[in-house]
Amino acid sequence: MNNYLQSIQRRLGKWYLPIIVSLFTLIMIGFGYFRVQNDTAQMVRRNQVAQDTVLAPYTIEDAERTETLRNQAVASVENTFTFQRSVLEQEQDRLDSFINFLSAIREESYSTAALMEEVESLDDADEEIDLSVLSQQRDPNQSVSYNFLSPEEQQLVIQLNTLLLQEENAEFVREFDIESIQSILMMSDTIYRNFVSMLNEQHFSIMAQPIYTGQLNNVIDELRVQYNDDDEEELFAEILAAFIQPTMLYDEEATLQNQTEAYNSVQPAYILQGQVIVQEGHIVDAEDIRQLNLFNYFEQSNISLRVVMYYFLVILHAILILLIGRRYDSERSKNNITAYLLMFVFMFATTMGIGSIQSLTLEYLLLLLPINVFATFLLPLMGIRWTLGGLTVYSLFQSFPMTYYSEGTAGYLLAFYFIFLAIVSVWEYGKNKQFSNMTDHKTSIRLLGLSLLLGVTVFSIFNVNLPLYQWARILFYIVMSHALTALINTIIYPYWEALFSNKAKLTLNELSNLNHPLLQELIERAPGTYNHSMMVANLSSNAVDAIGGDGLLTRVAGYYHDVGKMSQPLFFTENVSSKIVTPHKALSPEESARVIIDHVHQGVEILKEHKFPQSVIDICFEHHGTTLVKYFHYQATQEANGKEVDESQFRYDCRKPQSKEAAVIMIADSCEAASRSLKDYEPDTITGLVNNIINTKLDDNQFTDCGLTVHELKLVKQSLIKGIGSMYHTRIDYPS
Repeated sequence: MNNYLQSIQRRLGKWYLPIIVSLFTLIMIGFGYFRVQNDTAQMVRRNQVAQDTVLAPYTIEDAERTETLRNQAVASVENTFTFQRSVLEQEQDRLDSFINFLSAIREESYSTAALMEEVESLDDADEEIDLSVLSQQRDPNQSVSYNFLSPEEQQLVIQLNTLLLQEENAEFVREFDIESIQSILMMSDTIYRNFVSMLNEQHFSIMAQPIYTGQLNNVIDELRVQYNDDDEEELFAEILAAFIQPTMLYDEEATLQNQTEAYNSVQPAYILQGQVIVQEGHIVDAEDIRQLNLFNYFEQSNISLRVVMYYFLVILHAILILLIGRRYDSERSKNNITAYLLMFVFMFATTMGIGSIQSLTLEYLLLLLPINVFATFLLPLMGIRWTLGGLTVYSLFQSFPMTYYSEGTAGYLLAFYFIFLAIVSVWEYGKNKQFSNMTDHKTSIRLLGLSLLLGVTVFSIFNVNLPLYQWARILFYIVMSHALTALINTIIYPYWEALFSNKAKLTLNELSNLNHPLLQELIERAPGTYNHSMMVANLSSNAVDAIGGDGLLTRVAGYYHDVGKMSQPLFFTENVSSKIVTPHKALSPEESARVIIDHVHQGVEILKEHKFPQSVIDICFEHHGTTLVKYFHYQATQEANGKEVDESQFRYDCRKPQSKEAAVIMIADSCEAASRSLKDYEPDTITGLVNNIINTKLDDNQFTDCGLTVHELKLVKQSLIKGIGSMYHTRIDYPS
């Protein structure tokens, strides 16, 4: 197939590149003529009946709806109340202060003179104190206990002690009338102690329970119902109720924390791809319009700008390709540009197809795109630099359908992902310097791992909050993309290689068939040359394998390198039996040399007639380089009797080896032919022969253009010595 492509290139000549670039440009313009506006955009009007159903083109987060749901969740959180032990302790302290106040009055002794002095010290008191109640019958300095005072004096003592208290302590005493306090103070010691003890116990028992503000009145009412049998119990309930406060108070910090947790617990609200936004026949309301605006449904300016940019890049891309083709005007550059444009169209069409399916049902389906095929198909033809450049340009173009079929964040994330993946794939496949095996399973598995890591990284860096099923879908599509790449590489790549490469394995395997018509003709017309070619093919392919070259190409070139000898087979010694006189006897040395030299050119013509790959033709043309036909040059020198002989008439007018494979075939060809004249086949003899031939070629500068290193020459020499030795191994004598 490569020959057909080259034939088309030769027929079109200088018009070939402009024609295929123009064709490519038209195809890309056709691809770009996608719809830039929804057909139903003008059919949606607020408060009107929808004439068509509108579906969500892709999944998107509804931020406004999400915020509404979160605010509702916050509003549903009830205020948090926590038990405040400090309230219990505070009321206990107040109760203790009240009891201490009572106990101090009960335990103190009072005299009329002392009471009058205390009253005088309270000249600025707001309350009027009646001193007339003091007993005139007692000695003014006589001290008596509280119980021996008259009721009026007791009330005066209570009033006086209350006034002497600090303001914060006097407040809770003033909550009770003097008669209630006087009733407590008049209790006997035993009753008083029981009263105080029971007051403390009941107070702690009640205050240790959660009491909300709204429950306080109920607690006090229950308390008064419980203690209402007599005046003493009612007094107990009254005193106890004064020191009971709500213990469950509003906790602002805990409430705020609960509201925050409720806010964060609400998952983002999504409008899913394919979800009905506007139903045909229904009235379009404000909510429908809001959701449509999330997809920029009514905006057209950005889309129009995108189309203009797309067409501009298509034209710029075409001009750039034409300039590159003009700069590198060769069959190889035309071949590579054709391969690039064909792969570009194939991948772009695949992107459009997958995108069309994605827009219907499956989000992120574009991750199925086998972008690595771009690298595996083009690297062997164009090398790392040009492949990376072409893949980068393609990734730029690919972003247009990516963002069209996956508008919003998803489209840009996919574009970023494929740009990075393009670089990674070229770098990974480019590790194979010979690009000899683009379907290597280890490379594919390693690249799969890098792709999964890259996908997770890209979507994570941009803080894409995806549900778990979306992550599973993304990873599944990436894996399937690599499976699709492997399938394409296995099935299509051999034919692609045959179309664009002159070293395609598919073509070379066909030519390596020994039943090929040209080889059958060779064995019939020049059997000696056929045997020689088989031996050269075996020797050279083994040697090339040893230095990591293309062994298959070398073997095939070895089979056909001497097909030119079929034109005049008897002029070559391997085809002449001992009983036939060589035709060279009738020719001059110059004529004989011309016949020998012409077999190369005749071989090239035969291979071209049979449409052989250029790589095989090149090796045929180079396998003698510019070496000297020594036998006839020596014969001419002998016949010249000292006259100068034109050496150029005895040199091959071909091209020095341009590849390692051609150089190895040159050495193997000479070694195989020369080995037939050896008198013995001892290892030293064979080693000397190979060394002499290689040194002769080196001295004649035949390897200056092929890139062979000294180390590789050493490996070639070792392989040839081993191969020739195995050709002439000894056998045991069988009995007659």
